[in-house]
Amino acid sequence: MFDAHCHLDDARIADPEATLARAVRAGLEGCVVAGVDPLETSALRALSAWPQVGVTLGLHPWVAARCVDLAGVRRRLDALEALLEQIPVVGLGECGLDRSRLAPATPFELQELAFKEQLASARARNLPVVLHVIKAHEEVLQVLRRDGLPQRGGMVHSFAGSLELAEQYLSLGLVLSFSASILTAGRRSQRAVASLPADCFLVETDAPDQCPNDRKPALNEPAFLVDVIAAIAALRCCEAVEIEALTAANARRLFLGNG
Repeated sequence: MFDAHCHLDDARIADPEATLARAVRAGLEGCVVAGVDPLETSALRALSAWPQVGVTLGLHPWVAARCVDLAGVRRRLDALEALLEQIPVVGLGECGLDRSRLAPATPFELQELAFKEQLASARARNLPVVLHVIKAHEEVLQVLRRDGLPQRGGMVHSFAGSLELAEQYLSLGLVLSFSASILTAGRRSQRAVASLPADCFLVETDAPDQCPNDRKPALNEPAFLVDVIAAIAALRCCEAVEIEALTAANARRLFLGNG
């Protein structure tokens, strides 16, 4: 199995090596650790050397919003460009737009600038993008249609939308990644999971966040990816081992160019 999106560099994870070891014992073949702030990458640098780990670098919309002004965003975007020359990466992100209450209430233009410039960098380097989108799907789709994606496409992280929304992203060449949110999602989202083409979706934990309810109050971790896989297998009326193999192959194709 392959965890398409997690944050093993998060300070809440006291022992990333032990956390990863538990996941490997559970059957994990690999994972993607997503960067969120180009000014805080020491843990990512260390993780990038681990054989099971692929790293993406990006400026998360929440971090962009916390910058307060354009100068702060520019400083992080410049740092990101420098880091992309220094650290081997398998993609660019998290990047995107967020209009939820979770995002700091600063001018939305800060997020938009960060998103558009990261897309341009991804296109120039042909790196797949990792998209964070909450309550801003129409705006993100407009940007993607106008500006375009890298040839290698990308993924929408922790997707929980309708089949109709899913099809809009798929039409642009993106794939969708599902986390434990699908365990409690409504019928529209679960219908999307059940109906997607086999080569168009991934699985993720978003660890240490989005822990499956049955695992709480523990922090989420990549070993718990088995819960997401089991839920998707039930929705698609197939065996978990099939979803495990399918999503691992899809992740390797997106991030490693295999297949």
